[in-house]
Amino acid sequence: IMSGDWSSDVCSSDLLLSQCAMSKPQAKQNIFESCVKNIPFAEKWQNDLKERGLDSNNSKLATDYCTCMWDKPLDKLSEDQIRSLGKLSPQEQLDLLGGAQAFEERDKQCVAGLKAE
Repeated sequence: IMSGDWSSDVCSSDLLLSQCAMSKPQAKQNIFESCVKNIPFAEKWQNDLKERGLDSNNSKLATDYCTCMWDKPLDKLSEDQIRSLGKLSPQEQLDLLGGAQAFEERDKQCVAGLKAE
């Protein structure tokens, strides 16, 4: 059984120090880049775009969507909260970001706001 907060052990190793010392803008950028990288492969994303006659391979759409989804919610979190997102379960992450319903409504708004060039 691990005792205490394992992240403090991880942060004390030089290897991961940079990750632990990540600033809020860096952490936001990482989450954002991960979203842009992964969203094109999500079945829901592909279906949402197909319904709107949009091209799911259009990287600008992914960028617009991820900005819409993550920019404001992450701004509301503290640096520590953003850093801890990776250690939380998906449910805990949702709770931190305002809950599943807020997240789904945001998703609908962001998808609705997408436009082809």
